[in-house]
Amino acid sequence: MKTKILLALCFALSLCVEVYAEDEQEVRRGLYPFMAFLYYPDETVVDGTGARFLRGAVLIRPEWLVTSAVGPSILTDGPSGFPRKTLLARMGAVTIDTNFTLNEDEDEQEREIIQIVRPFNHSSTQWWRTDISLMRTLLPFNLTSAVGVVSISTRREYLDKTCIILVYAKKDGNWTEERNLMQLTVELLPPSIQNCGSHFLGNTMTCAADSDENKNPVYDPNFCQGNSGGPLLCEREVMGIQTYIDNDCKQPHLYQLLTSWENFITCGTGNKCHDEVCTHVCDVANKDPPIVNPAIISSLKPLASLMSATTSNTIPIGSSAAADSTSEESEKPSSTPTTGTTDEITPTDSPTVHEPGDRVETVETKSWPNEKYPSKKQGEAETLERKPSVEARQHDVRPKSAGRSCVSNSQTLFFGFFILACLI
Repeated sequence: MKTKILLALCFALSLCVEVYAEDEQEVRRGLYPFMAFLYYPDETVVDGTGARFLRGAVLIRPEWLVTSAVGPSILTDGPSGFPRKTLLARMGAVTIDTNFTLNEDEDEQEREIIQIVRPFNHSSTQWWRTDISLMRTLLPFNLTSAVGVVSISTRREYLDKTCIILVYAKKDGNWTEERNLMQLTVELLPPSIQNCGSHFLGNTMTCAADSDENKNPVYDPNFCQGNSGGPLLCEREVMGIQTYIDNDCKQPHLYQLLTSWENFITCGTGNKCHDEVCTHVCDVANKDPPIVNPAIISSLKPLASLMSATTSNTIPIGSSAAADSTSEESEKPSSTPTTGTTDEITPTDSPTVHEPGDRVETVETKSWPNEKYPSKKQGEAETLERKPSVEARQHDVRPKSAGRSCVSNSQTLFFGFFILACLI
């Protein structure tokens, strides 16, 4: 009797496996735990299609993500400022509904972005040349089976030219459906301007075309909208991030090679952008930097120097150090303090746009693609419109059923009893 029941259950489970295997392009939770996306809780921040702003990203440290650049329209101070709106990063999600609901029960995590690191010569007119940025979160992500970091590949060439990209796309072009995390196959092209287009930069980019395996896609053909910054994987290694010029998702597609930005990533994640070796590599923008009056600092310097001198020259009364201080000073030889050295970062195939003063502001003028923000009314005060920290605010958290389910309980019981009756 027990054997028959087990056989019935096994048959029901086999039906579940078949249902899950219907769409090989969709990604199950935990397969790519480093995949992230960025968005604004403010629904008024939309792209050119009228959809909510969205960016792909890759988690490379528990508190650091690498992604594409964010457009200048919402920044506080030119192309190097910080967003006026609260910017969030989410990990562990395989679906995105129209309300951007956070599903903590499914191990999704969300953090607020508090720091953005860009290439030192990033500009709003030639942004695709330096379409890469680092995002630091207020708190590190908790590493789980669904959330994890990834190591960046240092290779530029791969034997297998068939790679994949990860995108959040809608099925069959239905704009009312939620976005699902999918893996799409692409074919790397020989890197050249002839093959990759006029925006191609050979020292920092590669390009690819859609694979023949995507002839019958189940996703929206305008998948590139909102997926800039997502990963390019070759031989299961993260090779680059997606860069999409405003060309309606036409081929070939460009990707930033992360190995070409190794110095930038090292300086940014190591908080060294203000060090001499990194000043011409990266630039930092912080959320709400502390406002300090220079006059107060200058008035406190003499007091600080006096307190330091008093502390260093004072010897407690009655201690042995007071009795021996005169003899020790006469016996100690004079010495000169040594100066510590600063760790140097060896350049590794860094892009030509990273050289000091090499700005290309006037070569070509192109506005940031597909980003629209509410205009400021005349006379409105220049105030930041950020919401409270994501760690302190209440999320719209509610359980949500998975995008694909197994057979229903009633169907499972039916098949189980059917097989059991046949066996009896």
